[in-house]
Amino acid sequence: MVKMALKVSYIGSDFSGSQIQKTERTVEGVLLDALIELGLTDSAESANIKSSGRTDAGVHALSQIITFDTNDPGLSIPRAINSKLPSDVWAWAYAIVPDDFNPRKDAVSRFYRYYLFNEKYDISKMRDAARLLVGTHDFSNFSKKDKKQERTTIRTIEKLDIRVSGELIQIDI
Repeated sequence: MVKMALKVSYIGSDFSGSQIQKTERTVEGVLLDALIELGLTDSAESANIKSSGRTDAGVHALSQIITFDTNDPGLSIPRAINSKLPSDVWAWAYAIVPDDFNPRKDAVSRFYRYYLFNEKYDISKMRDAARLLVGTHDFSNFSKKDKKQERTTIRTIEKLDIRVSGELIQIDI
């Protein structure tokens, strides 16, 4: 078995998030269907799909890393996989990765971009608040309590930009 990593993009408008759900259309679900159709795996269990992060319903992604296990790394290339994916999901890069590679835990950084409709937000106050978030902080108040204390809630925000472009506010973290 070989572990493959794909760099995947998608338009999330018609998805109920990224993670597989039994009764909903998800990014991982359509990817699994494509992998099965190509003969790269035969089930969710053998594919062992893992993502660098989760997205909610309607969220888009430009560069999400998704790994899966296969016995046919030669066919596990974007062109082949894209031939079986719907038009709102596409793979655009790939690599063979070590068996212990975890796309979420091994990520060294993340980039997020959010858009808001500019409906009378006070941009000056938003920028003032954003400056308070830059740096290393404990974000435990923004997360569920981890009873085992296995995960740290300390994170570093290197940069947080807020820009106005016409009717949109763009927030880059």
